[in-house]
Amino acid sequence: MEGKIFRDEILLSLAIGILLLFLVGCSEPAEAPQVRLTGPSHVMVGPDSEEPQVVEIGRLRQVLSQAGYGREATAKALAQAQRQREAYRAGVGRGHHQAEGGSARSQNVLILARVLFSETKSRTIMSYIGSVVRARLVSGRYPDDVQGVVTEDGQFSGYDDPAERRRLARLGYDSQSRDFQRAIRAAWFALNAPRQMLPAEAKATHFIHVDTQRRMGRDIPAWAQLYPEQFRAYDRSGKSEVVFYRHPDA
Repeated sequence: MEGKIFRDEILLSLAIGILLLFLVGCSEPAEAPQVRLTGPSHVMVGPDSEEPQVVEIGRLRQVLSQAGYGREATAKALAQAQRQREAYRAGVGRGHHQAEGGSARSQNVLILARVLFSETKSRTIMSYIGSVVRARLVSGRYPDDVQGVVTEDGQFSGYDDPAERRRLARLGYDSQSRDFQRAIRAAWFALNAPRQMLPAEAKATHFIHVDTQRRMGRDIPAWAQLYPEQFRAYDRSGKSEVVFYRHPDA
C-alpha cells in the first residue's frame, strides 16, 4: 500500500512539473517583436504604441531574453535586425560610389552630414537631428531640398556662419575623421531609410541644445513655449541635453 502511495506521489510530481514547464513555455511571447533599424548600430524594439525601446544591436539578444522571448522569436528578431543593417551598409556604400559622379542624392547626404557634424559628435543625436531635416522636407512648410532647409537663417547654428560653412565644405566622403564618417552614415539613413525604419521620434521639426543656450547666456526661444515638446535626448556622457519639438502645423 505504501509503495502504491509513493508511486502515485511521484507520478503527481511529474505531472505538476510537466504542467509548469508547459505554462512557462506558454508565457513566452509567441511572435518575434518588431525590430526597426534607427541608426548604424541601434534598433527600436516593439510597436510604437507601447513605448518601444532603442538598444544596441550587440545587446539585442540579452534584451529579448530578459523580456521573456524564446529562442525562435529571438533568432527571428536578430535576423531581421541583421538584414536591415546589411541593407543600410549597402546603401551607404552606394552613396560613396555615387559621390564620385556628383549625383544630387550623394550631394544631399554630404550637405546633411556637414550639418550633423557641426551640431554634435553624438551618434544618437546626429540621428535625431537628421530626422528633423527629413521631417521638414516632407512637411510642406519648409524648403523641399536639403540645401534650402539647412541654410535658412538661424535654423542650424552650427552651419549658420558662412565662414564655418566654408570650412565644413572641405569635408568629403574621403575624410579621415571618424566623427564625420559617422555623420555620413547618419545623414544617409535620415534621407534614405523607409519611413517604417525611422525612430518613432522622427516627427520633430525643431530642437534646442540646452547646454549651448545656457553657456552662451541665451534665453530659450519664444517658439519653444508654443511648440509641443516631443522628447529629450542626451549624448553618451549624459551631460549634453537636446530638446526636440514639432511645429503645430507641420
